[in-house]
This record gives sequence, C-alpha cells and structure tokens, in this order.
Amino acid sequence: MATDPDWTDPCAVLTWLRPQYYKVAAGVSTVSVSHDGVSVSYNQASLDKLAALMRRLESDCAVASGGARKRRAIVAG
Repeated sequence: MATDPDWTDPCAVLTWLRPQYYKVAAGVSTVSVSHDGVSVSYNQASLDKLAALMRRLESDCAVASGGARKRRAIVAG
C-alpha cells in the first residue's frame, strides 16, 4: 500500500484511496484506514461505505480546489 497521504488535504487522500477502492471492489484486498487513533477496515461487504467516503472526499476536494459543492436532493412525488 502507498504511504499515508496528507490527511488535511482531501484531494491527496482521494488520490491515495482511489486505487485501494478498485482493489477492494475486485475482491483482491481489504483497505485499513487509520487516522487520529481511529482505524476502519473496508472489504467487499462494506464497499458501499467506502464508496460513500470517496464521494465525500470528491466533494471536499472540489470545494478545496475552488469548485462548488455538489448538491443532492431527494424528491418525493
């Protein structure tokens, strides 16, 4: 696994995490993320949680890069 990213930079974390995500999705590996004394492991069974983390990082990275945060809305009809 690559060296740990700068945890204060969502773009760096996203760049570090993206290849790990595809390995988990393929069933090749499990990703363990440790930061500030908290450790979380992701595997194929928790792929949806890892995908949610990546979406949040993508949004945070866009904001940090000067872009607008994506808005999501649920419309009931």
